[in-house]
Amino acid sequence: MKKIILAALLMTTGICFVYSQDSISAIAFQGKKKEVDNPASTAHPVALSPGSVSPKALKDFSKTCKTASDCRWYSCGKEGVIVFYQAGDKKGRRFYDRKGNYVYNILSYGETLLPPDVKDIVKRTYYQDYKINWVEEVEADYKTFFIVHIANDKMIKNVSVYDGEINEVLSMNKSK
Repeated sequence: MKKIILAALLMTTGICFVYSQDSISAIAFQGKKKEVDNPASTAHPVALSPGSVSPKALKDFSKTCKTASDCRWYSCGKEGVIVFYQAGDKKGRRFYDRKGNYVYNILSYGETLLPPDVKDIVKRTYYQDYKINWVEEVEADYKTFFIVHIANDKMIKNVSVYDGEINEVLSMNKSK
């Protein structure tokens, strides 16, 4: 069940990320290039002013992300809206469906901000030359899990940490 939720969130995040970038028209997923149609039917993402965002989404965002700054709202077409923001040293992405209901939140940051218990789990499992490059803290369905991006001289890995368990999500050889 955890793997299904994780896969769905990563796919949704990837699609919304593609819609919010100016120069990306395709994404690479598991070594295959897949074209992504923009549901907004435009070549570029649709930036939104706060006045055109659902009042329900705005209210939730202002209530839960009080320290947010540099907020930028984008349309994800028929799927909803996503807001990119800064919260101290963390970068955030919060997604709402088209009715303004909160769906998930992702915070990205470096190793120094990773909770010590999560860092300990990763370091105990990947102690051989692996360095933590960055972390994505995902909150959805009242659950929080971490995607930790690690690398050494030969490999790049993404591992998920949830409820004290660690699972390898992605493993790739570095190109020479």
